[in-house]
Amino acid sequence: MLTHIEIEGFKSFGSPAAKVDVTPLTFFVGPNASGKSNFLAALQFLQTAVRHDIETAVNAFGGASEVWNKSLREKGASAPLRIRIRDEPHEDLGSYAFENHRLDAYDYELALDAQSNGRQLTVESERLTADISNSEGEQISHEISRRTNTVEVTSNLTNPSFKGTDKVSIPQPASGRLIPNFLFDIVPVILRGRILNWKFYHINAATARQAYREIPWTGLGRSGENLSVALNQWKRHDRKALEAAEAALRGMVPGFARLHPVSTGEKLSFQVEEDNITDKFDPDSVSDGTVRLLALLTITLNVVPGDLVAIEEPENGLHPHLIPEIMALFRYCTDEGAQVFATTHNPDFLDEAVPNEVLLCDKVNGSTRLLRVASDVEIEAFRGSFSLGEIWEQRALGSVP
Repeated sequence: MLTHIEIEGFKSFGSPAAKVDVTPLTFFVGPNASGKSNFLAALQFLQTAVRHDIETAVNAFGGASEVWNKSLREKGASAPLRIRIRDEPHEDLGSYAFENHRLDAYDYELALDAQSNGRQLTVESERLTADISNSEGEQISHEISRRTNTVEVTSNLTNPSFKGTDKVSIPQPASGRLIPNFLFDIVPVILRGRILNWKFYHINAATARQAYREIPWTGLGRSGENLSVALNQWKRHDRKALEAAEAALRGMVPGFARLHPVSTGEKLSFQVEEDNITDKFDPDSVSDGTVRLLALLTITLNVVPGDLVAIEEPENGLHPHLIPEIMALFRYCTDEGAQVFATTHNPDFLDEAVPNEVLLCDKVNGSTRLLRVASDVEIEAFRGSFSLGEIWEQRALGSVP
């Protein structure tokens, strides 16, 4: 699970870095253009860079002029674009041939040089430090650092009595690749696997209701693509998940009766059956809210321990009275060992959250500022009379609703 994140110089995040501790369930709450989505975008940027390289990630986000903070660029500031994460997987390393060892946590930091020219970002540095322990409780040192195109590995993991150092030079054609993408070492391998398993969603009902061909190893897409495929897979391989989704929808959608995943030639689709109506409804006749709820159920019922699931504005198109049910889905995810990040500008979500699960986003002098509700002790005096959402709406939390 991610426990700490720092972002500097990325989109609306200026300098110094925004530093936050995150919990199993974290809500990013704030007005439009406050930087909520940019927080998730920074993690997506890192994921794309780890999967491919820096150039691909920069291009995917609109080029260097859109990635690096505009205010810093205009001022000619020397601050890098920097992203740092702390992850605590508590993973047993026996399957990697290190019996009686455990990776408790690692810190990974990436810094990009935004000064080399106006059109390109290059790797300035990377640093990966791991907290590894053995069955005797001893701490094993393991650190990988990079400066431009030279990587240094310092570790006594293989032999606790000897601390060895190796240096690796990165050839120029591969200079945009990151440590998790080229160094065959136990910690970068684990880091890569965990980052690539992050999932990002911004559900669009029009996209989610379409029919799709089944492509192996393809899950639910960011906008809800392949929802019909996921439902048909449940029908064939996991009836319990399909029945759980149906039971949840019966409690949230008036008149809903059953789901019917179907095949329409080369593509897969679904139909909805309602109480006391013989004909089934095709997706085009199903409400946007029902489709969005179905996508949310698909996301939550497919989580596995270690997943990071990030969802933008999950309340869109849904009646406010469903927010407690959406929160119940998110808490199901965290109970299953997954982590959930969600953005919202709906104060009703704050009423269902505990203070340390909420990060308020605001713009200060053109840069995103993050404030944890739990850090503002003054609000405790009002909690007996007002809900957390009401306190935020009254602008007592330091962020504009």
